[in-house]
Amino acid sequence: MARGTVNVSQINQVNRERQLNLSVVPVGTLQEAFDLVADGRVAAFAMDDILLSTMIAESDHPDAYALSEEAITSIEPLGFLMQLGDDAFAAEVNKALEHIYTSPEMPLLYERWFQQPLPGKDITLNVPMSAVLAEHFATPREINAD
Repeated sequence: MARGTVNVSQINQVNRERQLNLSVVPVGTLQEAFDLVADGRVAAFAMDDILLSTMIAESDHPDAYALSEEAITSIEPLGFLMQLGDDAFAAEVNKALEHIYTSPEMPLLYERWFQQPLPGKDITLNVPMSAVLAEHFATPREINAD
């Protein structure tokens, strides 16, 4: 586990609740955590699926890894950091995102970045759009993280 990530507390909580008896090995960076798996020193590394997919695709042997199909935590919304008090800007950002998300082009945009070779990287993430994400794009809503 990479120190300072939300995954550390999540894995520790799941470990306690499900009595999995996991040994959590904290490291300083995501790459160090991936290298522990690559070198066979640990069995698994928990992190965001897109980050893991990128690390796998960039590795020397991407066919040597697989992502778990079972989520270990609930889905967490991601967002944009903006300064407080600029409600007009936040409203414009939300309006633009809603326009993009509900556009007929959204599935093509997703496919371009998550299922086709990435420009300049010569890797493909091969991450199909989840039903939850497709539903969010069809009916986006503002989530306030007060």
